Amino acid sequence: MTTNTVDYLRESDKLDPELEEILELLKEDTSGSIERATLDNDRLFLSAQNEEESNKVILRFHSKRKDKLTLAKVRFINRRKGNCTELVNILMRFAKRNGYKFLEIESVNSDEMESFVIKHHFQREESLLAAFGMNRESDNWIKEII
Repeated sequence: MTTNTVDYLRESDKLDPELEEILELLKEDTSGSIERATLDNDRLFLSAQNEEESNKVILRFHSKRKDKLTLAKVRFINRRKGNCTELVNILMRFAKRNGYKFLEIESVNSDEMESFVIKHHFQREESLLAAFGMNRESDNWIKEII
């Protein structure tokens, strides 16, 4: 298996404009600098840090199926400041422009994050799976790209 890794901090390649917006959001959240911006096959790792803390966003692109853009991990230092809402808005624009059908937030396992996905009209993945006759539990929440 071939590994395709691009380090956007060291390479001349540029990130997509929406993904650059995520880097700026992370940088503002830490009032620091970008620590990592790496594309490894279908996963994008973004993080920023200051002297004491760091934040993180991990995306999976599912390039073979290209139906779901997955937010696999998100951590902001400053919570309840609109950062996650802005992140979802950026990802929805990116997903729509690139032909994705769904935005998925993976492993929603805190009350705070569950409230967030409900507020932003995500559906628990298992409810959609049931519509296709599959019964299984899931902590993943998805939203159709409109």
